[in-house]
Amino acid sequence: MNSHAIISFMVESFFQIKNFALKNRIVVPPFVRNLATDDGMATEKLLDSYRQSALSGASIVIVEATYVHELGRIFGFKQLGAISSLHLDSLRQVASSIKSFGIPAIIQLVHSGRMSLNPDCIAPSAIPFENGLTPREMTLDDISFVKECFVNSARMAIEAGFDGVEIHNAHGYLLSQFLSPSSNARNDAYGGSFENRSRLAKEIVSETRKIIGPEKILSVRLGACDMVKGGLNINDGVKAAKLFKEVGADLINVSVGVAPSKLGGSQTSRRLNFAPLARAIKNAGVCPVAIAGRITTKEDCEVVLEQGIADLVCVCRATLSDPLWTRKVLGEIEAPIIKCLGCKPKCSHFATGCPKKS
Repeated sequence: MNSHAIISFMVESFFQIKNFALKNRIVVPPFVRNLATDDGMATEKLLDSYRQSALSGASIVIVEATYVHELGRIFGFKQLGAISSLHLDSLRQVASSIKSFGIPAIIQLVHSGRMSLNPDCIAPSAIPFENGLTPREMTLDDISFVKECFVNSARMAIEAGFDGVEIHNAHGYLLSQFLSPSSNARNDAYGGSFENRSRLAKEIVSETRKIIGPEKILSVRLGACDMVKGGLNINDGVKAAKLFKEVGADLINVSVGVAPSKLGGSQTSRRLNFAPLARAIKNAGVCPVAIAGRITTKEDCEVVLEQGIADLVCVCRATLSDPLWTRKVLGEIEAPIIKCLGCKPKCSHFATGCPKKS
């Protein structure tokens, strides 16, 4: 398939999730933009950032990891919250900032577990992360409460006008801590076997499906394989994807699970790093699959679509260095692309500004 045919495929091929006919195969994935207030409210800078994402030409914008409880904040980021009625108007503004441009808005919900800076951080087991804090092992009451937090936040998101919800089960946060044998040493119904380790995420996905209804999009950000010794392997990652599909997931957004902070999530520096994971899940016949992982060029997108690695391509950093990246790649705008420099150890866009544009 030549380059022109690939671009046509990105734009013209019929692809639908629920009642949403997507205009192309490019997605702006969730990433914490560090622009919310200290108490998790949207600011004008944050809203403007999402307006730019909606104008990028992508088919969907997935809003950043939004915490479902105070203990679930990710490190010290100024991220969105969805924990009380005080956040409802803030979330409405975020949803509207995207949907006003005619594309679906999905919001990602997260609990960070042991990857929190709160001294009272919680986790499936008292196994610390790199931050040095030893988390408190969750009781069954804690587990029940966390499920309730996810469900309440999902309900709030739909009330705020979002077209769907994504449950964050990746990047070493709480649900992937439960799924991974490297961070879950429990010996009750939520630890030990794969069935038990996946139980919490399964219950949350199932309950979220009921809460948001049959017409809304339900995505799972799945850490399909860990990058640590004794962690989750891809075979169990595929089993997890199938399990989430069975209980209501419409989309599996593939990434990595528990990993050293310098290697996991958006910190990866290897091109198409998660392609083998997405391919394994796609080949297993699971529901539509999205892929992220240092995808920054038109050629990367061509590889993903031509080889059938995934159905949707998540492009993050490239759309930060050039907000019009998608329109340029698809030929809607004829202008040079401002290429991402791949700043290390992490993207500097929201900290000091993208150096490519300075």
